[in-house]
Amino acid sequence: MFRRDFLTTTGATAGALATPAFVGPFDGRLGSSDTLTLAALDAENIKTFGDSNPSFVFFYSDDSARSSLQSWVDSSDARELKRDHPTVGMMTISMPWSEVGVKQYSAGAGGYDLGLERIDAGAQALEYVDTIDANMVMSRPEPLEELEGTAAASLDLGFREKVSMLAETGAWNPTPETAGLAFDEDAPEATLSESRAHVRADDTVLSGVDTSGLTVAVIDTGVNTGLNLDESRLHGESTGFAKDGDPTYSSDGTDAIADGDGHGTWVAHCIAGSNGFAPDATVLGLKVLGDDGSGDTKDIVAGIETAIDVGADVACLSLGSPQWSETLATALAEARDAGVFCAVAVGNDRYGTVWVASPADADGGFGVQACNVPESGDRDGTKLAYFGNTGPDPGSTDLSGGDSEGSVPLLAAPGMSITIDLPSGLTTLSGTSMAAPHVTGGAAVLRAAGYSVDETWTRLTDYAYPLANAGATEAKHGLLDVQAALEGTEPADEPADVRSSEAEARDDFNEALSTVL
Repeated sequence: MFRRDFLTTTGATAGALATPAFVGPFDGRLGSSDTLTLAALDAENIKTFGDSNPSFVFFYSDDSARSSLQSWVDSSDARELKRDHPTVGMMTISMPWSEVGVKQYSAGAGGYDLGLERIDAGAQALEYVDTIDANMVMSRPEPLEELEGTAAASLDLGFREKVSMLAETGAWNPTPETAGLAFDEDAPEATLSESRAHVRADDTVLSGVDTSGLTVAVIDTGVNTGLNLDESRLHGESTGFAKDGDPTYSSDGTDAIADGDGHGTWVAHCIAGSNGFAPDATVLGLKVLGDDGSGDTKDIVAGIETAIDVGADVACLSLGSPQWSETLATALAEARDAGVFCAVAVGNDRYGTVWVASPADADGGFGVQACNVPESGDRDGTKLAYFGNTGPDPGSTDLSGGDSEGSVPLLAAPGMSITIDLPSGLTTLSGTSMAAPHVTGGAAVLRAAGYSVDETWTRLTDYAYPLANAGATEAKHGLLDVQAALEGTEPADEPADVRSSEAEARDDFNEALSTVL
């Protein structure tokens, strides 16, 4: 039996579907399966392969079920096993919709009838399958190489939300308070040394912690070594899951995880470069996204599974999607249970998709918000990035069936105009993708000090530094404080006691918006 203690999600019924949407559960139509979860029926959201067939992640509970599922795949040429994940009890299979039990109708090219009468037999009726999820396409949050000024950023939530707010509250006040958010004028360029100092992880603090026994997993676009990260520190199981044949560093050298995008390299150097938080750690580079910054859940799960198998201490996932992934939620739960702390970027689309992205909204993912490093260096002047996604997730707009409800970013960390010296040269980036490795680095320091995953999680939140400019829906516990987490120093104030009226107003707005959606 696998460690996973949940498999069933509650999805929307077919009668309530919009596009894109999930399907399930179907009482009396699922055989002995718990849930059939199908995702958006277009190639932009569900991963297809050379035969144009969609792919799905099947959840199974034990080795017997796995063997039965393998036999089922082998019994038809229409089905193709794309990857088996025995550590987390999943198997990714490509096949026509008809094999799942969704029947194509003739009216319109490529259309599918999702009425209940059209769900029949197929994979969803297999008695040894617990859950079926879509193999979704995901991506890293787009880094912001140039920040926008206050006037340039779109702060209007749109007509539909305005009408909803008006109907719910009777007040026409659809635009949240922006005072206290950081825009370009509030985000001077900061070096990694300066951003580490801002979260109290300077050289003096780090000198007392030996990180040589750590393994840090970077689940991203790959890792390029050189300069501040010598290839001798790469773990042999570093793998290019986004490449043909899943090459490893031990077999193909650094070509296996070559990063043509640069995103993963930035993340790796932030965490474990010679000037990072864990300068002596072993780096497990897991290329799960292509050089275009996108990939599918199959490969991301493979990265998480490898981190579990090799015993990684921490992992950074600066990637996500507006759409819930049961697959990644389950994999992250397995990782936390196995002793891997996973920090996840919450997304850079505050005024678009709004809510915490998946899988930062999963219980096993530690959601990270971005903030500036004020020129004054004063932590009390810290402001949250204008672009970072917020909570509380209503759980009704991401096809999670309520599983993401209430999720919020847990901590803020520097993620605006941070400059790192990479093999390709000095690189300045902004985004929650840049904040997540700061928290990963902080977690790595705590793991090196002997704290378990759960202890690390608790110490990061309990000993965070309260921020006046951070609402509870934006960065629940405040700013990362590595020294306080190491020493167990409680903050002088609770976050609610220092929160500004502007941050409280944004909380009120976010809570109201979450209620009406």
